[in-house]
Amino acid sequence: MEDYRTKNYYMIETLKNEIQKFSVISFDIDDTLLLYDVMYPSDVMKLIEDYVQQNCNIAGFSYIYSEILQSMRAQQADRKDDVSYSELYQQIQEKLGIDCREIAEHQLRQVRAHTFANPVMRQIYDYAVQGKKKIFIVADSIYSTEFLSNLMHEKGINSFERIYSSGEVGLSKATGKLYHHILKSEQIDPKTWLHIGDNRQSDFDILRHTGITAYFYQPLRDRYYADKAKNEARLKEQGQDITIEKPEENTLSFSMKKAKKINDYYTEISYPNPEIAVHIENVSMMFNLSSEKVDSIKEYIIKLIKRQLMFQEFWALKNVSFDVHKGEKVGLIGLNGSGKSTMLKVVSGVLKPTEGSVSVSGNIAPLIELGAGFDFDLTAKENVFLNGAILGYPKREMENRYHDIIEFSELQEFEDVPIKNYSSGMVARLGFAIATCHVPDILIIDEILSVGDFEFQKKCHAKMRELAGKGTTVLFVSHSAGDIIDMCDKAVWLEHGCVVDMGEAEYIVNNYLNQ
Repeated sequence: MEDYRTKNYYMIETLKNEIQKFSVISFDIDDTLLLYDVMYPSDVMKLIEDYVQQNCNIAGFSYIYSEILQSMRAQQADRKDDVSYSELYQQIQEKLGIDCREIAEHQLRQVRAHTFANPVMRQIYDYAVQGKKKIFIVADSIYSTEFLSNLMHEKGINSFERIYSSGEVGLSKATGKLYHHILKSEQIDPKTWLHIGDNRQSDFDILRHTGITAYFYQPLRDRYYADKAKNEARLKEQGQDITIEKPEENTLSFSMKKAKKINDYYTEISYPNPEIAVHIENVSMMFNLSSEKVDSIKEYIIKLIKRQLMFQEFWALKNVSFDVHKGEKVGLIGLNGSGKSTMLKVVSGVLKPTEGSVSVSGNIAPLIELGAGFDFDLTAKENVFLNGAILGYPKREMENRYHDIIEFSELQEFEDVPIKNYSSGMVARLGFAIATCHVPDILIIDEILSVGDFEFQKKCHAKMRELAGKGTTVLFVSHSAGDIIDMCDKAVWLEHGCVVDMGEAEYIVNNYLNQ
């Protein structure tokens, strides 16, 4: 499984930075501010069902409850989006022909008993409180605001302006109407509002049309199953056997046991290495671009002597500052011409910045330009030793690693062929294999991996993960949003040479794509 302990750190730091930009912060409840000690909130209904069976001799209460709730929502869709808890139990009482007040109270007791404050989200909530932000709790919930308010206070979540419940207001987040209701009622400028929630549709997608900024907090159980699927896919790719787990038991004890395992793992926090691998401070890079056409070197020299050459300043980077901790995986994103590749060249020492400074701790293995450091008239074998020498690797070490390099790059049949006869993909494979044959302190990779075939790209990604697991710091440029999210802890978004934003990779990439 992925290390969500590290991901939690980047999420917390990113949201703290985001909270500073907004005056209004709102949170969802279930799976965001509060977690259940069972796998699904519906598991709590098993307790209610047992209670109704024992005390009222009525079977299948969960089904009755769900059927009536869905029917009521469908019937009232024209005039409002949701129903209240009291309205629901009134209908259940009419359906069953018994007094359901004690059942309704028992359900509320079970919700209180099986929920607890999310320790990760609690840090973010407390930060918003300390920043004196206006905080709202916004939930698609049938429960009353009185019950939800008491529940929040009981779990130690006290400092909020107001709770908005879809059941009580009669408007839901899923349709966007509840958000519009709050905007109007509270007279909020949507540009000042940041919402944090766990439902992809109602807490994130719907908000794209409101002007409200949203952060999607993936439910912990969804993370668990997604990680499990990724791990099984990787094992299958590697030809390893996949352990077949026993079918999940449909019992409350099993649900609670598994929920505890997931909740404990996905709410841990791991802090990055405090040591800095790359320190970039106020870096600017200016190029002189000729504004006129010069047909020959002779003409260029004559015009240069006569001071007739006209240049235009182009600032590829402007006051860029950020740190990369040892062991971090940082992705640079942005449109073509945003300064990503220039930044990598400055860090690698290929370019000296016009202004500012870069300090690097450790050796660098750069993969910036296709074929950089290669002599295209030499064979792959000769270039292995040439490139290894450029990277500072001893000849004896390259001799020991030569077989692995050729095998990894899949060039066994072409090792004695001059690389001028290679395709761009073959050159990239050889360059990557040489750069990663040793565990470098810092691995810098530009977009060159995109020229390789899909299977080799997966191989490269696996190698990068392996190196990162051994402590290698990675600086990575890719136009693939999926690669940045999958490979990186943090992302830096560049535009016209300036840093637009930086933080948790997935959040920054989503903002970049949805700008």
